[in-house]
Amino acid sequence: MNWKHHHDQLGAKRTGAAQTISQQHNSELYREERNSSELRKEEQNILDQNRADKNKSSLEKKHINNLEKNE
Repeated sequence: MNWKHHHDQLGAKRTGAAQTISQQHNSELYREERNSSELRKEEQNILDQNRADKNKSSLEKKHINNLEKNE
């Protein structure tokens, strides 16, 4: 094997390794973004549910107050 051929093989291995590392990094970033997005959706769902519960409670209190006034 001549020096140039060996050097080219090493370069190809390094390039392949760098691409693999880059792909792994991109995959990890995508996974983190997806997880972050899912967490934001869960947080928003919880906030929406809390708001709905407060509204329901408020309506129930108004209904009870109206019933008491009409007695």
